Amino acid sequence: MSLTSAELARAGKAGLDHYLKNNPIDQVDMKRPLLKHLTAKKKPFVGAREHVVEQIRKGYGSAGQWFDSSDTLNYTVRDTLEQSRFPWYEFHDGMSVSESELAANGITVDDSGKSGSVTDAEKIQLTNLMAEKMEALRLGAQERFSQDLHLSGASSTKQIVGLDGLLPLDNATGTVGGLDRATFNWWRHHADATLSTSTMHDKMEIAWRQCSKRSKGGQPNVILAGGAFIDEYRKAAQQSNTIGAAVRHVTDSGKGGVDLDISASGLYFKGIPIEYCPEWDDNFGGRDSTSKDWSKRCYFLNMNHLTLRPLQGSDFVTRHPPRAASNYIHSWAVLWRGALTMNMPSAHAVLALA
Repeated sequence: MSLTSAELARAGKAGLDHYLKNNPIDQVDMKRPLLKHLTAKKKPFVGAREHVVEQIRKGYGSAGQWFDSSDTLNYTVRDTLEQSRFPWYEFHDGMSVSESELAANGITVDDSGKSGSVTDAEKIQLTNLMAEKMEALRLGAQERFSQDLHLSGASSTKQIVGLDGLLPLDNATGTVGGLDRATFNWWRHHADATLSTSTMHDKMEIAWRQCSKRSKGGQPNVILAGGAFIDEYRKAAQQSNTIGAAVRHVTDSGKGGVDLDISASGLYFKGIPIEYCPEWDDNFGGRDSTSKDWSKRCYFLNMNHLTLRPLQGSDFVTRHPPRAASNYIHSWAVLWRGALTMNMPSAHAVLALA
């Protein structure tokens, strides 16, 4: 079959658009729960120079006092607001196919502008070739994007600041959103990396209260954890003499045997399911080398105060750059621009096994 460059470009982009529409980035399965929750409540923003800005109330500047008629009354100039400023970043993933590979699959590209007659069988051949490449592009972009939403972004100034940068295990130092945690106590989240099976219940209760103390903060509505943390939580829940101890029942069907099931059908805390994050268990394919393995971590998150902010018109859009004159390679890409922001760190907590 013979295609013009324009026809090939349309075919490739149509294939990529098809996969993005039918398997969109924001409809991922439970294996990437952070990405799933963030994309479910994402809030696009219109272009900004460098930052996405969140307004933060740092206090009330109260002048309240008890007095009698002879006292001098106080008045203050209210300085109650700070601004957190989150840079926005650019993410790209792309794929290319050479005309040699196309030719090997019976597809030739004709730049003369004359299109050949393409049979239905040839259309299927082209679709099959491009479908695998576009599917791999989509899944690869999703994998890397999900990983980077977790990592601190410390490896590159061009990389988005993810969960480990916004809510690190050290909650008293570092600057995030332009505000220094060492200076502003109210810009800190709860962190505890000393949990064990015996202390887990008490420490999780403390973390929950810390996340729930703000009048407009609400409570955590998402709990994410790695495999090691989940195993210890299950053991803690099964211990005797604890409020959360599991009680097992053996069912006798009356037919000469009993049904046994030693598994737990679900793990919860305060009614919130503890969601397993399998990509944590190998530290994202070894990309993260922090001292505390992700499999030992658990995050209490309030998704009303943690927001994925894609730039309007740049939320995983498809691109097809023109072929360079120096080669016979055709390329396609997905592009995302945006930020991950928060406006109330105290609504979240990070916990970890000792």
